[in-house]
Amino acid sequence: MARLFSTLGESIDKFLKLKTYQLHRTARINVNGGDVQWYLETSLDHEGKVDSELSVNQDFEQESFKVTTKKNASPEFRVITRRVKEAPVTLKLADPEVTVDVDYRKKSFSVDGDATFNWSDNSVAANLAANYKVRDNLNVGGTVTVKKDGPESDIAVTDYGVAVEFQHNDRQKFAFTTDKKLQVLKVGAEVGFRKDYTGYAQVSFDHKKQVDNLGYRLGLQYRIDGNSYLNAVYRDDRVFSALYRNRLPNNNVDASLAFNYSMDKLAAERVSLEWKLIFG
Repeated sequence: MARLFSTLGESIDKFLKLKTYQLHRTARINVNGGDVQWYLETSLDHEGKVDSELSVNQDFEQESFKVTTKKNASPEFRVITRRVKEAPVTLKLADPEVTVDVDYRKKSFSVDGDATFNWSDNSVAANLAANYKVRDNLNVGGTVTVKKDGPESDIAVTDYGVAVEFQHNDRQKFAFTTDKKLQVLKVGAEVGFRKDYTGYAQVSFDHKKQVDNLGYRLGLQYRIDGNSYLNAVYRDDRVFSALYRNRLPNNNVDASLAFNYSMDKLAAERVSLEWKLIFG
């Protein structure tokens, strides 16, 4: 089964991205009972803003229903129907927007598209992406986003991009991706070595910048055992991050501790220590 375009190069980019290591002192409780799943999550960001989220998901044979309520956002209602096996459809409603998402997958290619209507300003945005599996270890894809800002405006292309991912073996992956209408080009790699180490690297080029148009991010993961690992990442904006994650299967707990150090901030703001606990 072909993968979706959004997954190409995702593991490399996510590992190196700062957002992955901003855990916002989060506690999450998961409770499952048959085909029903509940979770409650509370977090605290750097500005002291508290957010909480409660979600309940009910699975049926061909549909799933999910309701999510947040302290700082509108409630979200989501329905997923799998009546067409190769093309599940998702309908999401969160004031003031309604979104329809369709994913169509075959053995050698996939197409996914979504359209969002905002009734507060009558704007419409749509995204279409496609991926073609050239070989089992080689995927190529492209995406385009269009938007119409109200009934009086014209349809405009707001973004487009391409991606290529090559997986040499289970421990070596290479990806070429783009951002911002091909303005930013990224080349990334994920390479395992020795027994428990994996190295990550990504070089980016922003051709619209006059200075500092080259960027880089470097990372290393050490898998301590089957339930825990240690990550370390350094970025060209002089931010260093480290993450320790430990799964405690006997207690059904997943614990993460992240350390971020920004060299360009004031001394009192350089260091942040964040955590995330998942129960269940």
